[in-house]
Amino acid sequence: MASSRLPAGHSTCPATSDPGGGQTGRLATCACDTVAVMRDTTWQSEAYEWVCGATGEKLPALEHVRTEAWSTLRRTQGRDTTFWFKENTPSLTPEGPVQATLTTLAPDHVDAPVAWDVDRGWLLTRDGGQVLQERYPDRRGMDREAVRAMLRDYAHLQRATVGHARTLAAAGLPDRSPATAGKTLREVAAAMAASPPGDPRHITDQEHAHLQASVDVIDEAARQLQDGPVPAAVDHNDLFPRNVFVPRPGQGYRFFDFGESLWSHPFESLVMLTWEIVHQHKLQVGDDGRLDLDHPQIHDLFDAYLECWQDFADLATLRGLTAAALQIAPLYRAERWMQILDSRPTALDKHGSTPRAWIFDIERPVRL
Repeated sequence: MASSRLPAGHSTCPATSDPGGGQTGRLATCACDTVAVMRDTTWQSEAYEWVCGATGEKLPALEHVRTEAWSTLRRTQGRDTTFWFKENTPSLTPEGPVQATLTTLAPDHVDAPVAWDVDRGWLLTRDGGQVLQERYPDRRGMDREAVRAMLRDYAHLQRATVGHARTLAAAGLPDRSPATAGKTLREVAAAMAASPPGDPRHITDQEHAHLQASVDVIDEAARQLQDGPVPAAVDHNDLFPRNVFVPRPGQGYRFFDFGESLWSHPFESLVMLTWEIVHQHKLQVGDDGRLDLDHPQIHDLFDAYLECWQDFADLATLRGLTAAALQIAPLYRAERWMQILDSRPTALDKHGSTPRAWIFDIERPVRL
């Protein structure tokens, strides 16, 4: 398994003294760049005033927490809570309005944002407590009972969005329903082929031809999902214990970080957890062109999720649909990473190989 499929740590800019500081071009850490320093001072002032205005409080200065290829995160302490200020890379889903819409549809599983500014990619939220990955750090959050319970709650969130495609599209959620898969594959493959040979995203003419030949395979998997009994719903597209708050007393799991989310087949959400299970249990997944996920460790967790959809079909049918969804899902991971890296070329050294790590999985039929 390619390690770049696993959740990565923050990127760094070697020209700065602040970890991750070079990703947005706005963190004033490069003393040789006077223009950048002036821009950073203006940006910090604007962001601080915006946060104070949104909260109605006079707050301490925003503290830089980390910068990733996809966002920069800062925080400040209010009277009753910590506020988290996030600036997303421009290519990501408008996280604020999408999260706000999800709050109205599934208030038990999504906290309402405080404020957002789509044009600037800004999002302000209250602290949601401990995340699942922090609760079980030695297992990266993958405690069996916790993940089974989390997946049931995630299914409830998804089911609350069924039938609300237009509402979520109006909030900015991209449509990647199964019918779009073939078109998306052609576009992503063409973009990777167009990258210069020295670019880690680049694919050769032969690789491009292989991906183009896979369109029919992807279209067939998409037809299974499109014609199947389970309707489209929100797909977090980065479902992992680091993006899940542990329950408060008497409540369920809550989900956040919807910047990569899509409207798609709900079962595609399992792709990140799939590879984490494979990694942690050192599962053999085949080297004959097929991705063999027919392992007890995977069924044990995923069946807890699929059981929440059994009013649509029996478990065997749901597993078959999951196999089709997991063949398509890597396409959308590759697409998102291409978009992120286009916006943040400084991240190419660390994350440039990630689209390749995902895209070729679409050539492997899944056995589940």
